[in-house]
Amino acid sequence: LTGVRSRAAYQRDLPAAAGVAVIDLKLFKGYNTVGGQTGGDRVLRAFGQAMRDAEAEGVTAYRSGGDEFTFLASTDVAAAQAAADRLQEQAAAIRLTLEHNGVTSKVQGVPFTAGYGTDEKSAATDLTARKGDYDRNAL
Repeated sequence: LTGVRSRAAYQRDLPAAAGVAVIDLKLFKGYNTVGGQTGGDRVLRAFGQAMRDAEAEGVTAYRSGGDEFTFLASTDVAAAQAAADRLQEQAAAIRLTLEHNGVTSKVQGVPFTAGYGTDEKSAATDLTARKGDYDRNAL
């Protein structure tokens, strides 16, 4: 659906990663509410493209859960964070029109929060502490 690597690939590649960026989409339930499942899928596809566009050498994008994504970096945490910084620009530029049950809604940017660490646990802890840092746009 998203075009990024799967959770299975993520779990396979995680032990070799030197840096992790855990990314949690904001407002995703709202996209499904206003756009139906089809609208939510469109948001996920657009965000997946933004993730792919933010990849760099040694940094790979994964979908690790429903509205959770991850960058794994082979070099260090700074590389994973740099990818998330690039993603911020890419995600802010997403523009979609969602239609569901006769109602049209505009998506102008897809906000997310990111956490960073040397492993999944430290990145998830950092994510919890950073909630709201990357909020740019609302539905």
